[in-house]
Amino acid sequence: MIKLAIIGYGKMGKEIENCAKDLDFSIACIIDKDNNLRNDIIRYKPNVAIEFTNADAVVNNIKTCVDMNLPVVSGTTGWDKNIDEVKNYTIRNNGNVLWGSNFNIGVNLWFDFLNELACIMKNYDLYKVELEEIHHIHKLDKPSGTAIQAANILMKQYLIFKNWSLDHTEDTLHINSIRQGEEVGTHRVIFKSPYDQISFEHKSFSRKALAVGALAGAKWIIDNAGFFIFHDVYQSVFEKFNKA
Repeated sequence: MIKLAIIGYGKMGKEIENCAKDLDFSIACIIDKDNNLRNDIIRYKPNVAIEFTNADAVVNNIKTCVDMNLPVVSGTTGWDKNIDEVKNYTIRNNGNVLWGSNFNIGVNLWFDFLNELACIMKNYDLYKVELEEIHHIHKLDKPSGTAIQAANILMKQYLIFKNWSLDHTEDTLHINSIRQGEEVGTHRVIFKSPYDQISFEHKSFSRKALAVGALAGAKWIIDNAGFFIFHDVYQSVFEKFNKA
């Protein structure tokens, strides 16, 4: 069995713990904010780590794993401005890092379909496009990392947008970010004309799909040095996972 370190013991950390044993992982250690990451890696000697923490902790957590030669999967969002820094650090120090805004295979298929749809819809000026994402009230970052990734896909097709924004401003792609109840996650792209509306949506029912995707990524990253974005490699990740 693969010895797994879980870094961060919130909703996702607990879901990963629940799914791990059925997927040939043993829990080497659970590292939360009161633990010392470096000391626990030395003590428990995990083979791989999965990290779901927060934007303030993620950079140091990943760099520590790289320093300790521990492959790591991270699903923490809200730190986009630091990704290039961590990517360069990982490559410079021969680390193994896999980061994703969303490890649900359905979401990553949705990204691919969204790109195809945007290629078509950009030719119809009658339809204006915007994004909407809904999550539980405990989610701190707005908009979600998944919404930002979807916005980047749209902006590659809709060159009129210079950036995305939570407000309605000129030359920006509007993202409506909603926090309500215990909503797991809904992402919707809306193409709206004066006469009708086309909506393209992904809705998550549980966090289990995210946990399974992160665990599949953990098996994959052990054998792959470098810094990888999950959406760029998800087909390879699940191909290996399905053969295991």
